[in-house]
Amino acid sequence: MIGSLLYSHSNLNGFILRKKSKKYGTDNLIEGNLKENSKVVIIEDVVTTGNSIKSVINEIERNDHKIVKIISVFDRNEGGRELLKDYNYSPLASIEDLL
Repeated sequence: MIGSLLYSHSNLNGFILRKKSKKYGTDNLIEGNLKENSKVVIIEDVVTTGNSIKSVINEIERNDHKIVKIISVFDRNEGGRELLKDYNYSPLASIEDLL
């Protein structure tokens, strides 16, 4: 299903955000095909407090992109949901699902 979704939306572009720029290659923090003023969906594996993803949010917004959705695979429910509430945040599963 995901493959067909990506195929049918050929205007989707992927990117990664480095923790710090490398002194070789493009020397960019954002690597990929992100066009100017893009609408961005962030996919994160685990969200705990939300502090680490906040640096990603700051860099994306600093480059004039709009975050329309944040998805995490797992939320540990240690404050991240509250921190990310303004970014249409949705976890696929949380710690409560395992308890």
